[in-house]
Amino acid sequence: MSELLFYLSLFIVVIGACVVIVARFTKQAPQKKASTHNNELVTFETIMVTLEVQDSSYEQLQRAVQNLFDHYEILKLSNNQKRFFLFELSKHRHTRSELILSALNDMTTRNPELKKELESSVKRGLDRRDLADNALRL
Repeated sequence: MSELLFYLSLFIVVIGACVVIVARFTKQAPQKKASTHNNELVTFETIMVTLEVQDSSYEQLQRAVQNLFDHYEILKLSNNQKRFFLFELSKHRHTRSELILSALNDMTTRNPELKKELESSVKRGLDRRDLADNALRL
């Protein structure tokens, strides 16, 4: 019986040591990110900050769209992220139709199977923008 306890405790100590060693030498998976010419971090989240802040200028929106498509392959966006990007872009108060249409065309060219969903996202964003404009007038 004492021999069994000895081997059981030895087994637990060895397993514990293995867990500590693996945890110590395991590194986190690197995030998918790209950098622009001025060493600015480009991720989907950093691009979306520009779109979500209502005070962003048209030039900042253009830069965000440009960054998205310049780093499109590196970012590996999900379908929801693609639709959300177009929704936020189309509902922003400083955006213009040319920018929305060019972003929609670029996104549709890269994802022809999502054409209807992407167009629907733009339509919903424009509808939301119209609702917000009407609410401000009241």
